[in-house]
Amino acid sequence: MMLIGDPEKRKHTEFLVKFFRSKNDVMKSQDMTEAASNVHKYTSNRDIQFLNREGKTFNKTAYCCFVDGTRVKCSFPNCKGYENKLKWDRGTFYNHMKRCQKKEYKFSEYNVVAFRMNRKKVQVMNVQQLAEYFKEERERQLKIVPSMYWTATAFHKWSMTIPGINGDDNFQTCADAAEFQAKFERTDQTSDWKKCFVVQDSSGLEMLCPDAEAILNMLELHDGDRQRRFIDVYAGTFPVATQKEFVNLFRTPVKERTAVFNNLDMEVSDIREFKDAIGLPKFVRNRSMVNKLKLRNRPMVDRYILITQAGAFTDFHQDFGGTSVWFHMLRGKKTFFLVEPTEENIKKFEKSQEHATETDYWYGDKYGVNIRKVTLEAGQTYFMPGGWIHAVYTHEDAVVVAGSFFDEACISRQLRTFRCEEKIKAGNGNRVAKFLPIHFAYMEQKLLKAVKGAHFFICGIFKNALVLDCNNNGSDMRSLPDKKQTWIIFQELYAFLDEFKKTGGEVTEETLKPSKKALDVQIGIQSRSS
Repeated sequence: MMLIGDPEKRKHTEFLVKFFRSKNDVMKSQDMTEAASNVHKYTSNRDIQFLNREGKTFNKTAYCCFVDGTRVKCSFPNCKGYENKLKWDRGTFYNHMKRCQKKEYKFSEYNVVAFRMNRKKVQVMNVQQLAEYFKEERERQLKIVPSMYWTATAFHKWSMTIPGINGDDNFQTCADAAEFQAKFERTDQTSDWKKCFVVQDSSGLEMLCPDAEAILNMLELHDGDRQRRFIDVYAGTFPVATQKEFVNLFRTPVKERTAVFNNLDMEVSDIREFKDAIGLPKFVRNRSMVNKLKLRNRPMVDRYILITQAGAFTDFHQDFGGTSVWFHMLRGKKTFFLVEPTEENIKKFEKSQEHATETDYWYGDKYGVNIRKVTLEAGQTYFMPGGWIHAVYTHEDAVVVAGSFFDEACISRQLRTFRCEEKIKAGNGNRVAKFLPIHFAYMEQKLLKAVKGAHFFICGIFKNALVLDCNNNGSDMRSLPDKKQTWIIFQELYAFLDEFKKTGGEVTEETLKPSKKALDVQIGIQSRSS
């Protein structure tokens, strides 16, 4: 559709576009806020004044339109704009101008000059070019997860097709901490944790946590100048800001935002004030593998502050290292889209990551996986075992306290996630740096002792001490109900560590020798008992 087809009137448009392209201060603007300020130097409300050849002044009418991320603005100073739907609409822009400047205009699209940032450079366009840009951008963004247009259109349609968790045994909703504990034990999760749990009333979880506003204030006050990387969701970029600066961005009123920001990288375990203020749920303290080990360097992953603006979508992923997660909502509303980490689903996920740069591949709708969704609101706590593949949408500005931990009931899925990370070549920023040493320490300090114990036969007690017969055939761990699972995990963990051992690393052929010897002895016992 031709918006400015009259050749004579179009000369006026071309004159305006050429004029602004000739202004260095406009063209060298770093963003649309600076561009609008520079453009305003040349306009009085809507008119631009020029000198003709005789030195007399004359006016040209220009309606300046600034495409600023999620907003479209006019040239009125401090204009907050209206929602950018990637579509030119004459009436919407005209009515917005009237509201801003409180005037009636004889509006013509021949007078519209549009500005946008294109690869960090200002682009000046007429309204026809703007409409064509919007059309191309809609088509482009519709293929990109989670772009602005995809989120506003395709996401919401897709989300409606995803069933909730009702009737799915993998998900348990609990009224309070007592019901959570009872259901966890009744469904046999203690030694093989596979189900997700939502606790509606978190007060009995023996967890300590300030409220959302207190958390935001603490981020400004304590180590507020620390640099943090965050996500510009729609742009797909990863800017850096101090804690204070990011809290400021988060607090920007919705109608003044030109982008949607998400910070998932605010780990605060090493800030004393946060460590004192945030007490982990008793469930986490009791189940954390790391808490049961003697380690030289403990990973800092158990206290995160997640701060997310409304409209953010985090695509499907597994939490690093297959860690289990506790997730307490202080403010806002989020929906989790969850996929059980079966071998088939993980292989499909790996395939989707291999095709991540191809716009027609998306894990959410290309692979026929069984997805469920659950919505969390302020006051609720969510416990998710290791390995679950999930995506998250934020409906309302959200502040969350969360943490990751290794759980001995999830070791197999932790190892599988590590292999997945290796295959898809996940970056170091998305990995647990001490994954191998932690799992080696668990095998050495916990499992190896149990396996060695099965090699000896207690033949009596002398002076209050056990007398062990090391020459006895020992016990086949497969036949001992309380040892069978330990043996299964020991074999799996040894094979994994043997596969990923490194010369000069913390896990080497030399450090694995005691475990290898114990493994061989137990295999010998089993061969003799068969």
